[in-house]
Amino acid sequence: MEDWFVQTERVHAGILELAKGNIISVKGLVDEAKRDCRNILYWPEFDEHGNPPPLPTIKTDRIQNIPPDISME
Repeated sequence: MEDWFVQTERVHAGILELAKGNIISVKGLVDEAKRDCRNILYWPEFDEHGNPPPLPTIKTDRIQNIPPDISME
């Protein structure tokens, strides 16, 4: 990863949250963070069933600001 992207404290906190006290999991998560630390930052967002966080909804009061040549379909 680029040096500007790595947020060490957030990655460390993500590893600890994901590992839930399991030292073997910590090692695997550290290895994953070395490959791509974004996974460590994103994975805690999934619920207990493995579902990703919901996508943001479009506020209907902002639809009027969308230019007419952009389709909402």
